[in-house]
Amino acid sequence: MKRWVLLAALLASGWGGAVSTCVYSGGQSLCFDLSNPVDLRLYREYVQRRVEAATPKAGIFDGPMATPQTVTAPDLPYPDPSNLTAFRVDRALDGVTLLGNMSFVPTRVRLAGIEILPGAEAEAAKVMKAFASPGTGVSLELTGRYENGVRTAYVWQLGTLMNLLLVERGLAKPSESGTQYVGELDVAAAFSSQAGTGMNKPK
Repeated sequence: MKRWVLLAALLASGWGGAVSTCVYSGGQSLCFDLSNPVDLRLYREYVQRRVEAATPKAGIFDGPMATPQTVTAPDLPYPDPSNLTAFRVDRALDGVTLLGNMSFVPTRVRLAGIEILPGAEAEAAKVMKAFASPGTGVSLELTGRYENGVRTAYVWQLGTLMNLLLVERGLAKPSESGTQYVGELDVAAAFSSQAGTGMNKPK
């Protein structure tokens, strides 16, 4: 089931009340009220246009660790440095959890807004270990939320949002609505479904 179909069903059942989702277009934020049927339709159309416009560079999906870049979010602005926290990776525990040092304090951080797809655990862990190897410096956009006692964050490495990369490559899916970058994650999930990347490859 496509992400927006599931979202529409949840909204129809009264889940969560009004949900506002924002995406980035031409360096500006564009927001939709998904409890409004007109906005929901426009959002679906926007996602589909973004998916159709995404053109992967040659070789980018030849392997899960080919290149640390995304193809669905070329206009995604890098956050204001004042909103980022430096983090030195000691090791990737799995596909979504990093152990490292933040402000001289040993800390575990979980990638926000996503969950690994069933069967993709090993590949997701390989990607994280390749792009966030021991000693790597990454930037955290902390959400202020915790999951099972672990801080959650959007993780930037070499200008790439790792949360988004895992979804685009078909190794993870969006797990939240109405939060930061959920629009970009929806586009990445729809792209992966249509392009057949990762776990979305045709059987």
